[in-house]
Amino acid sequence: MKRRALFVITGLGLGGAEKQMVKIALGLKKRAWEVSIYSFLKQSHFQDELKSEGIEVFSAGLINKGKSGLADFLKIKRGLSKVVRTLEPDVLVCFMFHAYFVGRIVGHHFGLPVISSIRTEKNGWLRKVLTRLTDRMSAVTVFNSKIVAEKAISENIVKRTKARVIHNGIQIERFQYLDHIKNRKKVSQEFSIEPSSFIWIAVGRLEKPKNYPNLLSAFKLVLDHRKDTVLLIVGEGSERSYIESTIDNLGISKNVLLLGERNDVPELLSASDAFVLSSSWEGSPNALIEALASGLPVVVTDVGGVREIIDFLPNFNSIVSQNDSNDLAKKMMMIMNLSFADRNELGTMGKKVALSYFNLDSVIDQYENLMFEATKKSEEGS
Repeated sequence: MKRRALFVITGLGLGGAEKQMVKIALGLKKRAWEVSIYSFLKQSHFQDELKSEGIEVFSAGLINKGKSGLADFLKIKRGLSKVVRTLEPDVLVCFMFHAYFVGRIVGHHFGLPVISSIRTEKNGWLRKVLTRLTDRMSAVTVFNSKIVAEKAISENIVKRTKARVIHNGIQIERFQYLDHIKNRKKVSQEFSIEPSSFIWIAVGRLEKPKNYPNLLSAFKLVLDHRKDTVLLIVGEGSERSYIESTIDNLGISKNVLLLGERNDVPELLSASDAFVLSSSWEGSPNALIEALASGLPVVVTDVGGVREIIDFLPNFNSIVSQNDSNDLAKKMMMIMNLSFADRNELGTMGKKVALSYFNLDSVIDQYENLMFEATKKSEEGS
């Protein structure tokens, strides 16, 4: 008999949590699970990919997750309850706060096991209170880093016995055979970049957690020493206008390119010389893992689960405190001043780590085991 899983998520944007959930859902579908998704927001991405694999997406049809109130909560709850009654899933798998809060309540009402997923270290007091109050309704809560998990446990919002850590995973086949020379030529031509330029790349939504103003301030300092460099920023978001004005105010518009949303991120990474992450807070950033898998040396801020990832790298010294533009610039310059051979050595070590420890198949294995365990306990308890 097939198992049925209903994934619940705030929205299907292009954030790391959304991408990871979609990958897990698609992987489980290939393992003969019946998989469906309930999204609070109107579906915006992944429609074709999910539909082609036979995964149905239901939506509450909300427009903006940032302006939800009681009426939206009731609408979401009613919608999710209707989908549960129709599909009769064996387990709910809920990604991000709003999803697991509502999912826990609905799952408890229907006697369904709920797997919650907390993806970030930053939670306001109200989220902490509501997470703590509904913890008993969750069979298990998954964190994508040990640091985020330990923080939640120390704040008493999740019991240690219910906490599990499953790191993010990548589809390693997308990164195993990248052609740097071919991709470099293509990107240089597309964006009119001088072949000799040093290309930095940052990947992530244009939102406050990614702290692009910090990166842009650092990059301005880099340009004061090295004019032969460009910065590619891949992603879209609500902060775009502010970031554009910051670029103009710093006078670096000729050297910074906002590429928006792209479906060729592995190729863009492969074409670049180094990766930089300037976030103020994180869970476990997919972009960092993908950059390592692409063979790039990296400079990163010490937030969330970042250190857990780079701790696999021996003698790594390109990690800086959050919001420290000066140190970020220094570390970027340090990478740029390395010889090609030394940068290549760093990249090779990072690639080996990413492909060895962050395989998506392993992540799906771990989620599937938790789902089997949760459904078995639920059946035994009923």
